[in-house]
Amino acid sequence: MLFSAETSGVMIIDFERALLLEPIRPPLAQLMSNKRKRKPDVVDSSKSRKS
Repeated sequence: MLFSAETSGVMIIDFERALLLEPIRPPLAQLMSNKRKRKPDVVDSSKSRKS
């Protein structure tokens, strides 16, 4: 016999018939990088020239 704190009572387990099941795990989420994506450096030729 085992005491159950959830129900504040006694519970009986039949270990001859009981089945141990693997816990179901949710799939791991893809990790997102904290780094910012670098934008390519584009030089605007019209702004760099002086007229």
